[in-house]
Amino acid sequence: MLMRLLKADLARGAVVAATLTALIALAATLMSAGTSLVVDSLSATHRLSQRAKLPDLVQMHTGRIDDNTLQAIDHWAEARSDVTDHEVIKTLPVARQELSINGVNQSESYNEPAFVTSPKHLDLLLDDDGEPVSPGPGEVVLPIHYRAINSADVGDTVTVSSAGRTTTLTVVGFARDAQMNAAMIPSKRLVVSPKDFSALEQ
Repeated sequence: MLMRLLKADLARGAVVAATLTALIALAATLMSAGTSLVVDSLSATHRLSQRAKLPDLVQMHTGRIDDNTLQAIDHWAEARSDVTDHEVIKTLPVARQELSINGVNQSESYNEPAFVTSPKHLDLLLDDDGEPVSPGPGEVVLPIHYRAINSADVGDTVTVSSAGRTTTLTVVGFARDAQMNAAMIPSKRLVVSPKDFSALEQ
């Protein structure tokens, strides 16, 4: 009885039934695709975090740090059973008006660039193959954000002009920064060699 009523109803409204069926199928497909996208994104973020060895805690300070302070930090960490590893990473902020990327002065950018050397133990900056970046003298590895917005490519130059001195570095790659990749985060770490970091620090 119910089947006869259903068949008669479908026969009278075949177009409506076909439309509803198509819409339900489309909704199911979109829900499945959305769920897959969320799962893939969360999985990729987790893998990047694991590979980059993100720290559980980041403490930032301004000002210079000397060897005595570094030793004090090491002794403090060794005395704490809840600290399994630590690393002190020096950053060298650069005024945006003193920085040019691919010939474009960054004075109007909202980013807050800072030079760093490649971390050794924690908070690693990774290349496209998932390996820690390691630029040589005269080279710089930019955050992947700059490639995503088409501001720079491999072979371009980065110029720092300060105190009457100009330093030119060649872009040799792009780093995935597990903490600061997002475009909404203005802090951007530009990786240089220890030699160039010391020269820029002067």
